[in-house]
Amino acid sequence: MAFSLHRKKTSPYWFAYVRYPDPKNPGRLIQTSKSTKERTKEGARKKAAEIEQAILSEAGAGEEKSRELYAILKEACDDATRGNLNEAKARVYLSEMLRVSTGEGARFYTLRQWLDGWLADKEKANKRGTFIRYKGVIAQFLEYLPEERTEGSVMNLTAEDIRNFRDAEHDAGKSASTVNDAVKTIRTALNEAKRRQVILSNPADAVSLIREDEIEKDVFASGDILRLIDAAPGDWPGVILFGFYTGMSLRDITGLKWSQIDMEHGTVSYNRIKTGTPVILPIHPELSEHLLTLPAGDDPKQPVFPSLAGKSTAGKSGLSMAFGRIMKKAGLAGEAHEPRNAKGEGKSKGRTRNTLTFHSLRHSFNSAMANKGVAPEIRNKLVGHASEAMNARYTHLELDTYRHAINAVPTLQDAAQEQEGGEE
Repeated sequence: MAFSLHRKKTSPYWFAYVRYPDPKNPGRLIQTSKSTKERTKEGARKKAAEIEQAILSEAGAGEEKSRELYAILKEACDDATRGNLNEAKARVYLSEMLRVSTGEGARFYTLRQWLDGWLADKEKANKRGTFIRYKGVIAQFLEYLPEERTEGSVMNLTAEDIRNFRDAEHDAGKSASTVNDAVKTIRTALNEAKRRQVILSNPADAVSLIREDEIEKDVFASGDILRLIDAAPGDWPGVILFGFYTGMSLRDITGLKWSQIDMEHGTVSYNRIKTGTPVILPIHPELSEHLLTLPAGDDPKQPVFPSLAGKSTAGKSGLSMAFGRIMKKAGLAGEAHEPRNAKGEGKSKGRTRNTLTFHSLRHSFNSAMANKGVAPEIRNKLVGHASEAMNARYTHLELDTYRHAINAVPTLQDAAQEQEGGEE
């Protein structure tokens, strides 16, 4: 029944209020009222049914699609009248209406379903280190939220939910950088939901990041890098040389395959893991000499550094910690900064940051070029500070310009000797 009966003070008759599908807007209801000309409710009920059928026929509800839509709406109205309409049933009704109208039902996700599915996609992408980090953040986020949020629609998540999670993590003693990484992870997952039109807007966009204390990274002197190479086992000397002479990240370097090395033209090509940007860089002569000593094999898909390929940078057994052990063996140590909470107090939770890390090789590369008078705009493009590093669309002339800048950096032995001469 899509009608209801009401009395008016100005009339002795019952009026039928009829809801019917709008023929111009499928899925939308219109309401109208007509007098039944009946004084008794029983007589008015029978007359109202006749009025309803006449209105529906005139509105085109006799057509197949309209009949289906009307039946769904009628059932939903009956549930609502009886007080049985809840969010789950409303989703089913809406999905059925969309199926009738467009041929495809609506897709609904709880917050947990969406985040678990997003994680599964990340795991399939073979980015193991990133997946592990994402998985930890999502687990903590779902554990923090009440059940009505995690098992409710992803559309019900609010910026306040995310903001409260951010503040709780920070109050628990985690560093600003760790908390900000968590917010960014949630934002990334919800951006994918927005892209697929599962949600209309991303509530994480309204959540600001916590201010992080800037820690100046130290640089390795040429002699320091030689000590690192002497202390480094296996494939690590080549990785360290790559870090110093290209400014590439540790993950980008250990992911290199021989197909990306062009010894004839002296270039290395790759897509930056962090941004996905295609990059091509000239290879410094000292790095080129080292590459010639490595067993390339016949398969161009083989990794350049097989003992390190595919390993995560995070965790106690990760590559970053392994580099830390090489630094310790070489007798090198930067200044450690403990994570601080919102009150500025040192805490055991969170990530301790050091002024000397593998990333410091990037700064050392930039510093070495600066010492040889390479212009700031050239250095910025090569290390990707002001903009992305040079990409495959650059001309040969531009490539020669960058090659000249990189080749201006002396070999480590020459630089070390220059430094020793300057100290005398």
